[in-house]
Amino acid sequence: MPKIVTEEAKEDIRLEILNIAYRLIKEYGLIHTSIEKITKECNIGKGTFYLYFHSKEELVVALMLKQGHDSMQHFQRILNGREKMNREEGKEYLKYVINRDDSIYRFLPIDYLKKLEKQFPDQWNSIQPGHRTETIQALLLRIEGVKNDIDVGLVADLMKVCSVAFHNWDNSIIKPSKEEIENSIYSHLFSLIFEQ
Repeated sequence: MPKIVTEEAKEDIRLEILNIAYRLIKEYGLIHTSIEKITKECNIGKGTFYLYFHSKEELVVALMLKQGHDSMQHFQRILNGREKMNREEGKEYLKYVINRDDSIYRFLPIDYLKKLEKQFPDQWNSIQPGHRTETIQALLLRIEGVKNDIDVGLVADLMKVCSVAFHNWDNSIIKPSKEEIENSIYSHLFSLIFEQ
């Protein structure tokens, strides 16, 4: 008799696959993280994997969507039922978005992202939280003290550049200098966003 799996159990399996896949991508890199390695680590068969994801690319898209969802939940926790967060909370949240250590984007080459964009056009707009102008605009509307004449496209692009730079620091940068550089960049970014 086939084993009956509840919807809750299915979601638990799906989340376990995503979490283990992320850990393996972080440890071995995208190229060296195969479906076989993921299924072995999850202690599931390949058939079970394919019940949840049709390909490794679909799994990566699911990871990106999950991380976007997690970011929005973090945002809602900060709001804690309020209409807007204060300026300092907004700054901390923007730093979190830019510099989060658990971002899958750190491990995805640009050409791979372009491949995903072509392969999953319907999901692509929601895949890019923190990187799309509309998302940044909606986020900034929920933070106090934001300038009325802000160039949202510039802010979105600068956030993307900061994220890439902060996750790819050269080892030759001395740590205190790194902090000074980050603080200077954040100071400039926040001067574009917030009223004086």
